[in-house]
Amino acid sequence: MKHHFIYAIGLLFLFSCGQNSGSTSDSNSPKVDTARPKEELTLIKKMVDADSVANTQINDLNKRAVIDSGAKAIASYLTKTLNAKVDNWVAYINELDGSDGLATIQFTITKDWEKVNSDGLQIHVTLTAGVNNNKNPDVFKVVKTLKKGDLVVISGEFEKSGGEVNNDPISSGLNPEFALTGPEYDFNLTSIKKRN
Repeated sequence: MKHHFIYAIGLLFLFSCGQNSGSTSDSNSPKVDTARPKEELTLIKKMVDADSVANTQINDLNKRAVIDSGAKAIASYLTKTLNAKVDNWVAYINELDGSDGLATIQFTITKDWEKVNSDGLQIHVTLTAGVNNNKNPDVFKVVKTLKKGDLVVISGEFEKSGGEVNNDPISSGLNPEFALTGPEYDFNLTSIKKRN
């Protein structure tokens, strides 16, 4: 009986050690936050699904057609379903720079928070916003308290061109695959607060 008890304790110890052995999180990375708006998670899922389909194509011609179709579906989702609006999305501050009452802030939205500081980041959206103290002093006041690496909650609007949110990586000289894996958008920031 004593041997069974020692054996059981040993198994429990091994099991509990095994639970943490796969953890490779960077201590500088934000913790995974699952409490995000449905619209934000839907955007990420659409990107992941379209990228998965594109990667199963047998040649570049078919892959490019899937990428174009996926990019159009994502643009339609942002333009028509969301009306280009973002309400309380969780984002990571990737860059923050400015002076003289002007700031430029770049946000990353992703499902892979633990990879946000590494080259392993796969599916993500980059939003770039300019903040002017004269035009939006309340937002500028908050931005002054933030730093690169902060997890924040943001609201605002995607900038539109011709009435649509546009994601055309080719016109900016980027790889067409970025339309699904790393699109970049200009963003009008209307509110921001640090995520606790």
